[in-house]
This record gives sequence, C-alpha cells and structure tokens, in this order.
Amino acid sequence: ERYANNLDVRIAKVNYRRQYREQHPEKLREARRGWHESCKESAINMYSNGDACCAWCGQADIDVLCLDHIDGGGGRHRISTGVGRKDFFAWLRRNDYPPGLQVLCANCNMKKEVERRRGSRKTKVAAGGGASGT
Repeated sequence: ERYANNLDVRIAKVNYRRQYREQHPEKLREARRGWHESCKESAINMYSNGDACCAWCGQADIDVLCLDHIDGGGGRHRISTGVGRKDFFAWLRRNDYPPGLQVLCANCNMKKEVERRRGSRKTKVAAGGGASGT
C-alpha cells in the first residue's frame, strides 16, 4: 500500500520541517511576525467594534494600540492562560474573543495604571497604611 508505513512518512515530514527551519530562519521569522500582526489586528477590531481606535482618546495608530483588561488583572489572566504577551492575541482568537477587554493606546493604558495606583495609594493612606507626614 501507498501509506503502509505512516510512521516513516511522519518522520520524513518532521525531518524536512526541521531542516527547512534551520535553512530559512528569516523567512519563518517574517511569517511569524505577520501571523502575530494579523492576530493583533483581528483582536483590536473585535474589541473596538471595528473602529480600531483607543476607547478613551480615539487614537487610531495600530502600532500604539493595545488591549486592556477593563477590571485589571491582565498579568494574572495571561499567567492563568499560560500564554505570553504576543501569543495572547492568538489565544483570544482561539477562544472567540472573551469579554472584559478594551482597546486603549499605550498612553491611555499607562494613564489608567497610574490612576489605579494613585487610587490604591489614597485608599492605603486613608486607612492609615501610608507614610506619615505626607
């Protein structure tokens, strides 16, 4: 039969792929970059209802747009999913874009974090946990 020994075929394919990766790292790197950009663009479009802009200021430069966990906890969420920052966009795609995220530009995302930290610091000071004399 043509495929009597599927193991041999699989081994040959694995060896071919390994050799190809070793001989064409730039090509694969470029393809991977394109895949990540595609996943990011899809996620940005999904979470901005097709507007592809910051929910706070309207910035539309895809290079500075990012996803923000509305209620915080982005680091914990990525750890619980077991994916890194770049792979997170692909994870979202595979999981049908779960709710709880919004599109922010890098500047507004940083501003949100600064405000969150200030708020938690004010709460600690009000509760008597802050530094004295400030």
